[in-house]
Amino acid sequence: MRTMISIGALLLGVGCAEVPENEAPIQAIEGLNSLYMGHSYFRKQAEAMQEYAEIAGIEGHQTTSFFHGGYKGSAAAIWEDVVPGSKANVEAELDAGDIQMFGMTLFVDADAVEGDLTHPDSQVQGMKNWIEYARERNPDTIFFIALPWLGGPLTYVGETGDPHTSGYLEYEAAILDSEEALEGMVDELRETFTDSEIFLNAYGQGSLELRTRYNQGNLPDVDTLVSDGDQLGIHSDTHGHAEQLLTDLNTLIWMESLYGYNVLDFEKEYSYETDIKAIAHEVAERQNPAYNREL
Repeated sequence: MRTMISIGALLLGVGCAEVPENEAPIQAIEGLNSLYMGHSYFRKQAEAMQEYAEIAGIEGHQTTSFFHGGYKGSAAAIWEDVVPGSKANVEAELDAGDIQMFGMTLFVDADAVEGDLTHPDSQVQGMKNWIEYARERNPDTIFFIALPWLGGPLTYVGETGDPHTSGYLEYEAAILDSEEALEGMVDELRETFTDSEIFLNAYGQGSLELRTRYNQGNLPDVDTLVSDGDQLGIHSDTHGHAEQLLTDLNTLIWMESLYGYNVLDFEKEYSYETDIKAIAHEVAERQNPAYNREL
């Protein structure tokens, strides 16, 4: 089964289209030939990027994606070929030498012992292995590490003891801790590959915005936290997989994070009462600039 793991590398080209006198020129964004690999918290955003890039007028964007469930979609597991053939599939794409952006993600088990593939050190080494391999095929490749949302939405209960009325503050603390930890991993990757661009796509903060609004009674597009029967949630199950609202929001964050595209100008129409374009723009704007893509 193909599942999520990130991929990222992009280049921006800026040109000028003809515009009426006294109006600012329109900046054209050059799309990149992009490779994504990951698990289910990565998959839907990666698959949507082709459509979103076309709507945004980002010409030349191409997406190739490989996905495997759970930890099997992490860079480390694919490098170790945990799913037979998964490593060869990614290598074949890189061997062509024309991948410009390579995005990947991770899967960390807090209880994993040293040497286990889900241990942080193993996950970082897996990323290093893939970056080195890709650089040998195309030294100009840009890399991103994707940080998705956190699973187990019902485990964050907060002061009321009920995840439907509180828990967003506890979730915020957990996701910001995860982001800080991943920034440390990006630092290590940058220290190893000093002449490559490596950035962080922390799109998981979009889920924090939805969770906060839901707990505060300000998310009219859902009935509950986790979908149940006819009730629509932010998440489709207790594991934490995304319903469409969260996927659409996340993909907008990807657009701004990867291409610097202002999603407030995005022409795709949504039926949501919630202004997910504004939320996505705010999330992308507040990211730590030290870990953003160089645009």
